[in-house]
Amino acid sequence: MVWTHYEGLIWLTAGVLVTQQIVSLLTRIERNLTNIHTLLKRQFPEQQQFPEEALRERITPYIKHHQKIAAIKIVRHTLGCTLIEAKQFVDEWAAKIS
Repeated sequence: MVWTHYEGLIWLTAGVLVTQQIVSLLTRIERNLTNIHTLLKRQFPEQQQFPEEALRERITPYIKHHQKIAAIKIVRHTLGCTLIEAKQFVDEWAAKIS
């Protein structure tokens, strides 16, 4: 089967439309998760009051052994924050101790 120029354009357009729908859906999911996260932070503020110094002491060995991903996981689990927030926390602490 030989595709004509128009058939190729139709398939390309269909692919673009499907991709746009997927991106739109993922954006909505991300927005919903952010809203849920914000609500949970408001409902359970005690999780945010974990002593940062104790957390820093806990993740320092991981940072020193170049295991930042493990440190980020600990921060996310402990503080209940987003991946970006946890990474920023770990990166800031790593910069201070190096």
